Amino acid sequence: MLLENLPDELFLKIFHYLSHYDLIHALYNLNTRLNNVTHSVKISIDLTPMQCPPAIDYYTPLYQNRVTYAKFLNYCQNILPNVEHHLISLKLSNRDTANACDLFNTWFEIKNYSNIEILTLTDPSVLMVIKLKYLEHLTTLYIEFDFNSTMLKYILCEQMISLKKCTLINVNIFCQTLNLSEINKSNVEILSIDRHTTLFIDDLFLLFHFMPKLKHLECSYKG
Repeated sequence: MLLENLPDELFLKIFHYLSHYDLIHALYNLNTRLNNVTHSVKISIDLTPMQCPPAIDYYTPLYQNRVTYAKFLNYCQNILPNVEHHLISLKLSNRDTANACDLFNTWFEIKNYSNIEILTLTDPSVLMVIKLKYLEHLTTLYIEFDFNSTMLKYILCEQMISLKKCTLINVNIFCQTLNLSEINKSNVEILSIDRHTTLFIDDLFLLFHFMPKLKHLECSYKG
């Protein structure tokens, strides 16, 4: 039996045992039918454990799970351009990597990945955060960054209308430096602020003011 004669259901079961990298790298563009079947698979890509060039010895236990810079380039050249419409989860980092957030933001139009539902970013630029408003299906955002009031304003604003769950990591200063007159009301319903950030009573009042739909809050509080 020829491979292309297998039913779609069997292909999908086989795909379940492949990494998304291997799936696209090995099968994409073999023929139109396989392209159509792979397009039905929801893709998640994690490029956070990426090592900087020049490549170090990633065969040691510390680096076994790291994405080499060459593999990152392969993702950018051969994988990401082919999963624009069925990429639902993406992880990128500028920390201890070859600036994956910045490279992605430079090489790709984020609005072309509008079906992303879950996004994890470490130390992204303000420009990249501003562009997140184009992700009309983004419901969950995990983001770590040194405090920037402009960035925080864009994360927790009405422009990101689909965002329902947000986790802020290592945000050292919170609401007191924000100009509420410049911020629309947020649609976020679940907000987590990691334990390294302590909120004061004034922060909480401001937080509740511009997050009227908030249903669940996790944070450290100091009276």
